[in-house]
Amino acid sequence: MIVPGEAAPSSRYIYFPAVAGHPKALRTWFARETSNGQDIIYPKRHAMELAAVVKEPVIAVPDEVKEAEYKTVPLAIVTPEKEVKPYEPQTFVAEAAPRKPLPRTASQVPLLAALGILSLGGAFGLRALANRA
Repeated sequence: MIVPGEAAPSSRYIYFPAVAGHPKALRTWFARETSNGQDIIYPKRHAMELAAVVKEPVIAVPDEVKEAEYKTVPLAIVTPEKEVKPYEPQTFVAEAAPRKPLPRTASQVPLLAALGILSLGGAFGLRALANRA
């Protein structure tokens, strides 16, 4: 399952529900190491057929659109009832899960032992310096 905002480790594909006698149709593609999926857009005629078969809305472009116009052409949603509605992009807001405090698993004993050894080393060092003088 792909979680909004989480990068996919490899390319993933989401398909429309499979229908007997029809090939699987691609819905969304998530490129490797990205958190945003790319919705697949179908020509209007094909989108109407697909929406009727899978019983879900499909994103479409007009049939007469040329490839160079894809970035500027208005998109539409084709419903299973073959209605054409304007496309409104969906935005997902990932909700942060409440964070529980981590259990205390570490101890202060190694730190205190290191400080004790360091103090003893310092004391012996000072004594050695005092005896030299």
